[in-house]
Amino acid sequence: MGAFRSPRLLSTAVATLAAVLPFLGALHGYFLSDDFGLIWLLWDKPPAHFLSLFAAPWTETIYGYRADEIRPTLAFSYWLDARWGAANPVGYHVTNILLHLGNTLLVLALARSGAALPWLGAAFAAVLFALMPAHAETVVWISGRADSLPSLFMLLTLLAYHFWRTKRGA
Repeated sequence: MGAFRSPRLLSTAVATLAAVLPFLGALHGYFLSDDFGLIWLLWDKPPAHFLSLFAAPWTETIYGYRADEIRPTLAFSYWLDARWGAANPVGYHVTNILLHLGNTLLVLALARSGAALPWLGAAFAAVLFALMPAHAETVVWISGRADSLPSLFMLLTLLAYHFWRTKRGA
């Protein structure tokens, strides 16, 4: 009963369930589309290779041309997930769901502290974000992480900026 008396805990629990439950079915889904090429390209690279991706395209030439994209953090996240087994999609899906959960909780925090919404309003904003249909491909496709990982950093930056502004730069 105590959990229902804490709006913070209840809001966090509701947002967490909204972010995770709809995607649990994807945990045992296989790779789709671009996933195959990205996993094949990155699974066996040595860790030091990712330092070179700060100056070179991360997809090399797997699409038939040299893309003009530098995404070392994204590439490294695929390499880390391959430690579960390169042909095992579960690790990749767990990471995508955790990134979506992190983004949802950051929206909750921003709505609560940045927009000064009450807990109910902040939870509503987080649940809307979590259940937005546009997130389906981002969470279910392994290659959809290209959207959720930068979003995590953007939301963290917004929250850090908010705290910096409200604490007078402290």
